[in-house]
Amino acid sequence: FWILANVLLITLIHQVINAVSKVFTSVVNLPYWPQFWMAVGAAIIYGTMLGLIDYTIERKLTVRLSLGQRILLKTLAYTGALVIIIGVTIYLHRLVFAETFARMGLAMTMESELGWAAVLSIYCVVANLLISFIKQVNNTFGPGVLMPLLLGRYRKPVVERRIFMFMDLRASTTYAEQLGHLKYSSMVRDLFHDVNTMVPKHDAEIYQYVGDEVVFTWSVPDGLH
Repeated sequence: FWILANVLLITLIHQVINAVSKVFTSVVNLPYWPQFWMAVGAAIIYGTMLGLIDYTIERKLTVRLSLGQRILLKTLAYTGALVIIIGVTIYLHRLVFAETFARMGLAMTMESELGWAAVLSIYCVVANLLISFIKQVNNTFGPGVLMPLLLGRYRKPVVERRIFMFMDLRASTTYAEQLGHLKYSSMVRDLFHDVNTMVPKHDAEIYQYVGDEVVFTWSVPDGLH
């Protein structure tokens, strides 16, 4: 996602400056491919940082943190990662194109660097909102649902061959009587959390929760595999 997003950004910037240079001949565009590879490198680093943040918070700290605490922690971590990647990108840009600027008798000023930092910040915030929306849809409805939803495929019923698996807690009544309703509810919550961490590893979708039961589903090829 971030490779595509960064390549789109750098391509748009390059084309805009190229169009402006046709009108104002004093404007000189920078070489495209060095910027392209810098964008790809920044995307890989930034995407990896966000992935590690998500993994740490969602997989390791979900049980101990409330939803509000997770959102706050993610916001702070995302902001820190954004500041680091923008700072490194501008610094590398200055190093890579120092000779090009020198030949043109130009130099990057603090004002211009802050301007580019603002552009990158706004773009990254919008891209983060987009990817957060996609992830939220996947978490709510299951992976692979967003595109059919956007294309309106669910407006017309169709017949599908699916494989289902029903899994519930063994001796749940005994557990409920021994633990009491509060501890029993906590145990079921922990059970669902553990199940959710395993679902992606087996290409399954969670169809629904029913009490202490989880209903999984697969397409026939995935399920048979």
